Amino acid sequence: MKKINAKSLNIALKERLLNDIESGRVAGAREIVMQEGKVLADVCEGYADMENKIPLASDAIFRLASMTKPITAAAVLICEERGLLSLNDKISKYFPGFKNKYVGKMDENGNIVKGEPVGDILRIVNLLTHSNGIVTGQVGHKQFDSMTEKDRVSLKSATEWYDKNLMLDFMPDTMAAYSGVAAFDLAARIVEIVTEMPFNEFIDQNILLPLGLSDITCTPTDEQWQRTVKMHYRDENGAGHTNDNLYRKRFENIEYFSGGACLVGTAEAYATFASMLLNGGEYNGVRILSEDSLLKMKTPYRLWRNNENWGLGVRVILKDKNLPEGAYGWSGAYGTHFWVDDQNKIIAVYMKNSYYDGGSGALSACRFEEDVYKNLG
Repeated sequence: MKKINAKSLNIALKERLLNDIESGRVAGAREIVMQEGKVLADVCEGYADMENKIPLASDAIFRLASMTKPITAAAVLICEERGLLSLNDKISKYFPGFKNKYVGKMDENGNIVKGEPVGDILRIVNLLTHSNGIVTGQVGHKQFDSMTEKDRVSLKSATEWYDKNLMLDFMPDTMAAYSGVAAFDLAARIVEIVTEMPFNEFIDQNILLPLGLSDITCTPTDEQWQRTVKMHYRDENGAGHTNDNLYRKRFENIEYFSGGACLVGTAEAYATFASMLLNGGEYNGVRILSEDSLLKMKTPYRLWRNNENWGLGVRVILKDKNLPEGAYGWSGAYGTHFWVDDQNKIIAVYMKNSYYDGGSGALSACRFEEDVYKNLG
């Protein structure tokens, strides 16, 4: 195991972040790097609200977006440990419409028509490993965009719409393509069905609160909303701005707790969740996942490509310019990012909220990885 040079890492992270803030690329961000359970870097710079010059506090709350997915995967694995489901369960057990799905295709007039029949082959494991074809391409996104607000009143209503209406973009288990919302909605709804609990309550009671993570939630309190950063964007001239709580309405007075993107949280709280993963499913004497379940999460389901593959709710690295083989984690559309490196006993969390430069390919995320490993060994 190689050791991080904490002094040089802190200098590098702070210098990079201050430059990003000065250029308007980032309004503010929090970065945490831990090795062997010790915090070696904790950088918090910039603004929670750039336009009103409100500094970013260490307890700032960020929209986690797709960093919800690993928590959803953990919830499914807990249910499997308890004998409530199996990863190999067919989706049709819970959603009968998936017995008779088709791969959709676009005709010459841009209409969606039935292609090859899928058969009853789609399984829970396909939902969590992006090997499902559910809203992953042109056909799925066109259907998804036709959903109304009424269709998204709840997780139940959304998944019932998928069950009745969706055609797939490809034959399951033949390839992988990212399913940003729908597949993880189905997984979360299955958790609700087998536990007879709302999804948000299940993850609260079985993952978040046992770890002491009241600052990761689907339902922010008024106090937590006061700590939630404003969304950052850049105008046509490249200048940075922030928008006053756009998207707040998505978290208020709703029952639609998307398995793909329903959570908000602090960097510190998510670092605790990541530490639990690094520690084999246990943190401070509290076991969340068995070691067998964690192994399932971080093992590639199929070797689809040379540079990245999918475990359960996480990308698993095979070949990468920054991260070592076996590292795993994921990102959010608004710039959040984390990974777990078993080989070097590292967890790292980057938090910002921006309308651009988000997701796993975000420049800020790549540079964060680069700075950590330049200061290793």
